[in-house]
Amino acid sequence: MNNNGSKSNQKGNNGNYQKYVGAPYNFVSLPKSIVTRRNKESELPDHQKILEVSGEDKMYSGEIEYSIVPQTDIFVGGVSEKNKDGKEIQKFYQVADGTYAIPGSTVRGLLRTNTQILGLGSIDDDVEDCRLMYRKVAVSNGRLATTYKDVIDGNAEGDQKSNGVRAGYIECRNGHYYIYHPRMDEDKELPKGNYYTLNEKYIFEKVEEAYKKRKTNPFVLLKNYDDNISILQYKGKSVKEMEKNEEYVPFYMKVSYKIEINEKKEPMVTAVGKPDEYERNGYLMGTGKMNNKKVLYVIPEADRETGNELEQDAINAFKIDYNAKANLLGTTAYLKVTDKGSRKKCIEKTKEFFKLPKEGEIRPVFYVEQKKAGNEDETEIAFGYARNLRILYKHGIKEGIRKEHKKEERIFDYAHSMYGYTVDNNEKRGYKGRIYVEDAKLRPLDGESTIEKEKVKIVLGSPKPSSYMDYLCQDKNYNDDDFEIRGYKQYWLREHVDELPHTKNDNITSDFYPLSKDCGKFTGKIRFKNLTKDELGLLLWTIRLEKGKQQNIGKAKAYGYGRIVMEIEKLQIYDYEKMYNLNQFCLNPFDDYSDQVEMFIEYYKKYQSISKDNSNHRSINEFFMMKDADKMPDTDKIKYMETNDYRNRRYELQKVDKIYKSKKS
Repeated sequence: MNNNGSKSNQKGNNGNYQKYVGAPYNFVSLPKSIVTRRNKESELPDHQKILEVSGEDKMYSGEIEYSIVPQTDIFVGGVSEKNKDGKEIQKFYQVADGTYAIPGSTVRGLLRTNTQILGLGSIDDDVEDCRLMYRKVAVSNGRLATTYKDVIDGNAEGDQKSNGVRAGYIECRNGHYYIYHPRMDEDKELPKGNYYTLNEKYIFEKVEEAYKKRKTNPFVLLKNYDDNISILQYKGKSVKEMEKNEEYVPFYMKVSYKIEINEKKEPMVTAVGKPDEYERNGYLMGTGKMNNKKVLYVIPEADRETGNELEQDAINAFKIDYNAKANLLGTTAYLKVTDKGSRKKCIEKTKEFFKLPKEGEIRPVFYVEQKKAGNEDETEIAFGYARNLRILYKHGIKEGIRKEHKKEERIFDYAHSMYGYTVDNNEKRGYKGRIYVEDAKLRPLDGESTIEKEKVKIVLGSPKPSSYMDYLCQDKNYNDDDFEIRGYKQYWLREHVDELPHTKNDNITSDFYPLSKDCGKFTGKIRFKNLTKDELGLLLWTIRLEKGKQQNIGKAKAYGYGRIVMEIEKLQIYDYEKMYNLNQFCLNPFDDYSDQVEMFIEYYKKYQSISKDNSNHRSINEFFMMKDADKMPDTDKIKYMETNDYRNRRYELQKVDKIYKSKKS
């Protein structure tokens, strides 16, 4: 089996065997060339009135009645309710009268994505223009791990050159953020990193020694012999009795400290007390809870004359990084804290610790100053609250989009022409679009069985762009000048809802009530205005797809929820003569075109030179591979990786066609 096969054991560079590389999702390749339906904004049809155009330029307005039939249990989120423990449980979406429904916005989002792929459109507007951050300490080998270590240690050269990690202070002032260096006038022996380390084992030894010799405790602020203080990561009376303090939380506090030179002629902290108790003032910081870490950091007080304003790029990257991990912060670190109230408090404090400072607040921080990508004369700063902080990738995500997908002015492909767009998130400056999707309301089966199923507790993982081995082509990362993003993320179809992973950690689960696959049929309408013949054909294709192809929608698609068949029940097009005939009153201005759905779809395919089997466009071909209900991949090929598999990972995600073809018909 090839080096990504799920049954083979591949030995990574660090000697660990990697048993599986895979995911419940994959990426449909981007088209090599983009189809633009119009050249400029002025060519877009007016959506305020129905246009009468004949011949090849004829415009079509009307409505489509569509249905959605679940093939597996399904969940689309609605309101949430809290249980007695304060845990939110989400109910299936319901309209005002209590009828279960799939929101029109959800269906519209599905169809728009299908339009981008089947319409050979640009992905540019759908990729966030931001820089990501990374940390590579768990894996000791590999290009990215080497780069990370060199940057952190100050050994990086070229376009990654840095002076290594430094300690300092970050302040929020008038909505702007500033980095300050520590004062050096009293701490002339300060090490290169601008901070002193303080080992917890040393604290235990000195406290024990002071107790036995009846001397003053040099660390009474942090620990007494009776161990009534739990600020440290370890607790116990003596070094021999040291054990983990499960309720340790990261912290920082103002202190004073004493420095002495040891036998190796190195400065070391020998006492810590309240501010001004010893000759030097600063901050003591204990960072995140990690295995075997017993080190605290002492940082001299800030030199307020050295402030450098942080660029917005760095602030945005920090916010994105924090938001991506916020829900998981502290959730696994405090599983051994048995009291729920104490555990919740520890998690809340941990989340608060890793946030940006509030207005007027100054706090200790670690940072790295690197050469700015593309500019030899400028530098940029990445910052965080651990010495092994997350640092900025060289390039932003958008830089990995093929040049065909980018243009100085907007690309008017099918998706933008049909569904509209905004300019700088301002709807008034955009184009409204010509497709309007109503909610699909549930029509239960006759003699209905139980519609709503029992509560489901699920650990929801989601692909993140920071997982570069999934999101990027070949062996590239966001530091490579020639990296490319892989394409449109799609979830594989699954025959059944998988057995869900179990966890005792309620903080990382999502609880919801799905509907049974036998709940009935969802029906709704799609209204369209002023579509050309090829646009209407594409719209119909995105709804129905090809014979034997299915879609997925809603939450927990990774576990098989939300596999659906979507059908066109009726196609009606306005008859302009009926509408405008003043001599007769018309209650039904439509003509039934239901028997011409296939004709419209084939017209679009011919219009864009798409072959019968879609094989002349790789992106479309891959899309339908992932939607093939007759050839769904084996579950063991499309499951989430275990933690150890991910940690020891050396190989990229297999491409769609390889996974698809590995399944025997």
